[in-house]
Amino acid sequence: MSKEDPQKHVEQLEEAVKGLCPAQLLEDVTDAKKWGRSHGLAPKKGGVIVSTQNTKLAKTGRDKDQEWEAWGLELAAGRSSGYSVCPTAVGERLGCLKYCLRSAGFGAFKPVTNARNRRTKLLFENPTHFMTLLVNDIRVLSCRAKAAGKRLAYRLNVLSDIPWFRIAPWLFDFFPEVQFYDYTKELSSLPSKATKLPENYHLTFSWHEKLSEKQMKGILGQGFNLALIFRGVTPAMTLPHEHWGYDVVDGDEDDLRFLDPQPAVVGLRAKGTLRSREGKGAVEAG
Repeated sequence: MSKEDPQKHVEQLEEAVKGLCPAQLLEDVTDAKKWGRSHGLAPKKGGVIVSTQNTKLAKTGRDKDQEWEAWGLELAAGRSSGYSVCPTAVGERLGCLKYCLRSAGFGAFKPVTNARNRRTKLLFENPTHFMTLLVNDIRVLSCRAKAAGKRLAYRLNVLSDIPWFRIAPWLFDFFPEVQFYDYTKELSSLPSKATKLPENYHLTFSWHEKLSEKQMKGILGQGFNLALIFRGVTPAMTLPHEHWGYDVVDGDEDDLRFLDPQPAVVGLRAKGTLRSREGKGAVEAG
């Protein structure tokens, strides 16, 4: 897949994966695993290969009626791998990378960034084999969760912003028992008559530096949730109870955004390198 035009990467990925059949992919999982091992994708605990579970994803204790096990796909944010996984992070929008959570937690360590880069490159350079491993991961994790009396929640874009519901709609149909969810900065992902989200896919829209207050209020006015970083609120501090007349949900307590009431503001505290830039973005507390 060409690296010449970053804006075309997701379009090329869509061409490669939209017509795939998940059942057929699983028939070829042995070959895909051999390919993965030869490219540095070794199975982790439990047999998963491309999926990860970080500290935030592991916070799943809110739902008293259903236990969840949350996993996700961590790709390299922006185009640091050579391939763009954030379609609009170009030109003026490159500034959003300053506020990206790619440096939070273990993301500041080179082995973690190297692994993200490797996964991203392999997704674009052999989409069929990579999607085979992803489908198999989700199948394994869903079965394991069910055996433990839980449900699998899967975040396809831990650091990326790929419109999976458009490029791989079959993924959501093939796993109706899995709750997929993501954050997105793409206003084009707002559901409409022409574009509807799968029933098992939940999107929370995220603040970015080019989003106007009018647009943010418009998202909330349409009944969707909006994630905002509140400046000056440390981990030890409580977030405001409301913002712009909408309830504020503490988004740092867990990652289960599909359980949040709607519409609501999902409040977040600055993390990673963003802590040193708190005066340059997001909103004031209060």
